[in-house]
Amino acid sequence: MRWTEIYSKSKSDSGFSLVETLIATFIFAIISAMAVALISNYQTSRLGLQSADERLAQLQTARAVMRDDFFSVVNRPVRDQFGAMLSAFEGGQHMGDGIKLRLVRGGDAGAKLNGTVSQVKRIDYMLIDGNLTRRTYVRPDTVPGGRYTDQRLLEGVEAAELRYASDGIWSDEWGTNAAISPVPRLAELSLRFLGGQEMRMTFVVGAPT
Repeated sequence: MRWTEIYSKSKSDSGFSLVETLIATFIFAIISAMAVALISNYQTSRLGLQSADERLAQLQTARAVMRDDFFSVVNRPVRDQFGAMLSAFEGGQHMGDGIKLRLVRGGDAGAKLNGTVSQVKRIDYMLIDGNLTRRTYVRPDTVPGGRYTDQRLLEGVEAAELRYASDGIWSDEWGTNAAISPVPRLAELSLRFLGGQEMRMTFVVGAPT
């Protein structure tokens, strides 16, 4: 066998050169980085879709609860803890303690069945620590130590504003002017969330007569 053949065979059996190894490693690193990016994007998209689905479900639930409350409004004034009379429906900037709206509603089927709790309920809608909260009092008239339950309807709310309409005239305040109807015909809720998203919902107040 010739020396050139032995040299050629020895060279071909010597494996990859350093340059070839570096190139292969570089290519593998690029492919790995692309794979990690794809997986990360997939996870981010999946979590984003899950969060969007949860927010949509939360919005649908909140809208259904509020629609039922507004539709069931009754003109039944209530008393505060000092015995003073309060309007059955009141909202606006003049309300304190984070309260955006106070209303009185009827039609509580559960209360009608058990007969131990008033069918008429006082509901306060409040903005507490970025949460739109529905506070339900056991009795419509406020008494010292009166019990209530809080239901968190929407999270991450930066601002919540309401306005009300009667006879086609809209107002940001309700319940302070005795000259107008005690209960509006429409209520509009505008929400701004922490992420900058905005939403507006309109409700009919009280069952048509």
